[in-house]
Amino acid sequence: MDLLYYKINPTGNITLIVETPVPRESQAAVSTTLMELDEAAEQVGFIEKADSSDAALRLQMMGGEFCGNATLSAAALAKMLELPGTEGDAVTLEISGAEKPLTVLVKQNGERDFCGTVSMPLPESCFTAQLRFEDFICDLPVVRFHGISHVIIDSESIRRYNFNVRRAEAVIEDWCRQLGSDALGLMFWDKADGLLNPYVYVSTTGTAVWESSCASGSTAVAIYLAVTAGQNKSVSLLQPGGRISVEVDCKHGIISDIRLSGNANITSRYSVSI
Repeated sequence: MDLLYYKINPTGNITLIVETPVPRESQAAVSTTLMELDEAAEQVGFIEKADSSDAALRLQMMGGEFCGNATLSAAALAKMLELPGTEGDAVTLEISGAEKPLTVLVKQNGERDFCGTVSMPLPESCFTAQLRFEDFICDLPVVRFHGISHVIIDSESIRRYNFNVRRAEAVIEDWCRQLGSDALGLMFWDKADGLLNPYVYVSTTGTAVWESSCASGSTAVAIYLAVTAGQNKSVSLLQPGGRISVEVDCKHGIISDIRLSGNANITSRYSVSI
């Protein structure tokens, strides 16, 4: 199979977006192969024809999950390629894991450099889960989106449960099954310093990656803070690849709108036979 794809850097979360049509049933295998060929790649998405006439394209992620960084990347790509519907700053896209088309406000800062704000999908739920870990139970907050859930592990929980890299890597697949999710993120969050270290597992590809940044995971932290406080929250989280900012509109614990801002650089276009 001959493939054309773009390599995009949204806040260090290196994303490959495949331009060549690939059947859904083959996308997981193709994703695994591409990530083996490019060790910097953290995730893969596939361009498909959108059902909505308002959408410039549809982005189908490798595990059917939703990803904010990939959404921003796809909007930047659509803008660079001047696809129909990208004449203004607002770009409408269909994204896996989102029930309806999303709007991304995109501005071009250079030939291949873009900044944007994504209207994120609302979460399905925010709750405390009892997750089995070795011989005891961890009580940890979970934010569930369609296709992916995020477990938030703050500094106190890291100390309480003696979490480290080895233990995180040992539990993530099982916790994904325990939560009945297609994909799972462990968001290691240092509240005092505003630092986030994301670890994400996708069941269909069997891949687990310490990501340079995670947009939906950043959103999960902001949602958790907003729901806990019962009011609007704005957070800026520094991650290994850079900073992501999220604003959540929340009243009496009910979330009405979420906006995520970040940057994307379209580094190159590749052709490969697999």
